[in-house]
Amino acid sequence: MHWNPSLKITGLGLAMMMVAAQAGAAQATPAPIEVQVPAVSQGALQAVPDVAIEQYVSEYKVGHEKARRNLALQTDLRAVEVQASAAAGRRLVGTWLHHGDTPRLEMRLSRGARDEALERRLRGLSPLATVTYGVQEEQDELAARASAALQEMGGLSSHVLTLAVEGASGALRVEVSADVSVVEVQEAFATALQAGTYEEIHVVPVAGGAGDTNSGGLATTSCTTGFSVRNSSGTSGLLTAGHCNNTQSYSLYGFPGTYAMTYRAEVRSANADLQWHTISGTVYPRFYGNSTSTPTTLTASTPRSSQGGRAVCRRGKASGYDCGTVTSTSAQPTWTDACPGTTCASTWISVNIGTIGGDSGGPWWSGGSAYGIQKGGSSSSTIYMPVDYIGTLGVAVFYG
Repeated sequence: MHWNPSLKITGLGLAMMMVAAQAGAAQATPAPIEVQVPAVSQGALQAVPDVAIEQYVSEYKVGHEKARRNLALQTDLRAVEVQASAAAGRRLVGTWLHHGDTPRLEMRLSRGARDEALERRLRGLSPLATVTYGVQEEQDELAARASAALQEMGGLSSHVLTLAVEGASGALRVEVSADVSVVEVQEAFATALQAGTYEEIHVVPVAGGAGDTNSGGLATTSCTTGFSVRNSSGTSGLLTAGHCNNTQSYSLYGFPGTYAMTYRAEVRSANADLQWHTISGTVYPRFYGNSTSTPTTLTASTPRSSQGGRAVCRRGKASGYDCGTVTSTSAQPTWTDACPGTTCASTWISVNIGTIGGDSGGPWWSGGSAYGIQKGGSSSSTIYMPVDYIGTLGVAVFYG
């Protein structure tokens, strides 16, 4: 496989390259099938936030009513995932929700012989469900190879801010600082990635760089509080990001003044960026999401393996309330001090909206389900830590 010098850089600074190797059948996107879209309850339709609808309309070029329906279907398809997991057992290694005119739930099975009986059973759970083999494993392998390649790039690596394999397409997204040659980065990754299936590499220059957005739903001194947690002794507190200052106070919406927080512990590792604090008042299992007057009750958590392609929302001290779509579940922050003392793992979540300082530690969610805690990002994408790694801090999210 060799880099094709005839490839051109597309508009808005987005450089795209196709590295042709042998085409892997497992990576191919299943052909679309005309299906009868299941009915959605009025309650589910009314629960879809307007800001999520507007983002969906802009991203996928559909009408508002179709956007509302497709977003409501996401909740119903989560129930399908639970049943699929029971039916497929260990062969189900991940899922991805594809968007557009009609959503499609891709059930990603592990490599191995095709199981037609299992395929029929999984498709029978929903007319929107499809089955693929080996896709998740191939994408995880690409993320690992890209990470290894970055370590061999010398001084060029300092300009690479984030690596992320986009789950819907299998493309590798490389965010770089604006002061580096896009073509040079293209050539470096093309030389390094000498094996694999079709790999499309998007090199994206980012003005202003990327980093932890220092600084739940409640504003703190420099960050944002995340979800309510509890340790094994029953002590409750609030999460925020580990890279935030350990000395914090918080404020309540609509009330003057600030309130003290007591630092308890933190962890900054290859796949976690967390700290937690206790407060003098009662900690409830809820957070400020789409409203600063009525908090949302937390009822569940959604693991990393079930977050692909989902519409998710966040609240941050700086950005406020916003929504986007998960583009990668194998993102790797590579900016300076992203994971002090180690290399960040390819286990972070990337979302297609930007972020600004102050949002760190804030909650990412869908409905009443916790998805993750804000880490950082750039003006074009945001990185958060999935809920899977909250336990590394010695606490667990609790529900109402």
